Amino acid sequence: MRAPPVALTWAVWLGAVVAVTALFVAVGITPTQATHEGMAGVAWQGPLWPLRSWDFGWYARIAEHGYPSQVAREHAFYPLWPALLALLSPLGASAAGALLAVPASLAAFAGVARLAPRGEERRAAVALALLPFSFALALLYPDGLTLACAAWACVLARGGRVAPAFALGLLAGFARPDGVLAAIPAGWLAWRARGPVAGLATAAGPVVGAVAAQGVLWQTSGDPLAFTHAQDFWARGKPYDLISSLVDVVETGHVQTLVEAAVAGLAIWLCIRLWRAGLAAPWGWFAAAVLAVSLGSGSFQSIGRHALFAFPLVWMAARACAGRERIAIAAGVACTAALLAALSVFAP
Repeated sequence: MRAPPVALTWAVWLGAVVAVTALFVAVGITPTQATHEGMAGVAWQGPLWPLRSWDFGWYARIAEHGYPSQVAREHAFYPLWPALLALLSPLGASAAGALLAVPASLAAFAGVARLAPRGEERRAAVALALLPFSFALALLYPDGLTLACAAWACVLARGGRVAPAFALGLLAGFARPDGVLAAIPAGWLAWRARGPVAGLATAAGPVVGAVAAQGVLWQTSGDPLAFTHAQDFWARGKPYDLISSLVDVVETGHVQTLVEAAVAGLAIWLCIRLWRAGLAAPWGWFAAAVLAVSLGSGSFQSIGRHALFAFPLVWMAARACAGRERIAIAAGVACTAALLAALSVFAP
């Protein structure tokens, strides 16, 4: 089965996510009148409200009011996305978020496909569209932008273009905590293309971005460890909680933990395949680091969304689905629909 062009794959994926979201809201599968403590400031109205739910409310709050003067939940969020929302504030937070997230998701698809092993570009884009939690790239979050910046930083680094690779890496590091890990593949590729000085210079981009983000959080809170201390508000930071959260499911009935543990298992399996495929340097290192940082926080929550940043896993998913395309498409569509239906209850 011949895979469609990357842009067409992205367009079908985005259209499907938007259509299914609107359909579920219209028929009442997704409620429009409810409250949830994890959705501070989120308006539960409109056919596409789930795409601006959960963390988007926190980003919009930071964009409007800035960070609190003392360490709070907001300090768990890096400053690039709220800064961009504030810059586009005349459009309204939702319109600004969509204006940023939609082209960023296209750039993310294109970048991941561009870096795929030769001959597998189109299939990689299809695999990305079908992976569990890939709909998160359509949320009004910085995830799509971070992935796009990291992937294209690697594309440029591979071509020896150090300055633009540094700039995009810096943006990735400034956008999300795991963005700093883009230093691994971008630096390695630049080293291979132009030598050790170019490699170190390129790898510095995400690091500088991450340091700058931490500096903003420090400056606004007065606490040099504001980001670390903010994790306490989100029950993160203790690796042993991975085990206790699974044990507690018996009492709490928190099914989301089991679903996300299964997604974590899938991501780890794909990472092992990446290493066995001879792609350990730099892609296996990078993917393993992303998964380690996410799971090392002691929570399975959002592992599917975080694993999207470990984009080399997408290439292994494409290979695993070879010859099973119809089954993969059916499974991917079903999983995406189920996760979108649960978006009003379970955080992505």
